[in-house]
Amino acid sequence: SIQTQAIALHEALLLNRSNKTAIVVGSSYGAPIAANMAIMYPNEFHHLVMLAGAIDPSIEKFWWFSTLIKHGPIKWMLPHFFRSSTNEKNTHIKELQALLPKWKSLTVPTTVIQGGADKIVNPANIDFAREQLKNKPAAFIFIPEAGHLIRWQYPDLVKRILIASLPDTTPLPITTSGHR
Repeated sequence: SIQTQAIALHEALLLNRSNKTAIVVGSSYGAPIAANMAIMYPNEFHHLVMLAGAIDPSIEKFWWFSTLIKHGPIKWMLPHFFRSSTNEKNTHIKELQALLPKWKSLTVPTTVIQGGADKIVNPANIDFAREQLKNKPAAFIFIPEAGHLIRWQYPDLVKRILIASLPDTTPLPITTSGHR
């Protein structure tokens, strides 16, 4: 579950003895986990970054084989990966629905980055983020030509965002063509 993973990751982060707040970054299915960590432990994080986050339960993307697995008599003939993927997506929707009422509690400054050419996570997730983070300290970057792997396609942008969100640093301008 998103909750269990957030707690487990937080426990691992307790090994950090710096007494400094952290930046929590989540990509794809990791984005709602990172968001839940920021919601649960707001005093331990000074920034949340979500990259191509699958956060809107109403637009979870299913694959062509999902219907066969859910309703088809041949589901046991399909590879285990297909069955696992479909089960994960169905569970993810329920987990995102459980996260819905928690978004209003998010106080950590947040940056959301989404690609318009993402074939794995629906680009409209950025619209969901805008709605959930309305009137909160949040920035939204939409890159029309970016796919799902933003951290690899635009590593300099991600690096600049992370550096700019460090405490006691002068924010760097984040200006790259195609961003809004």
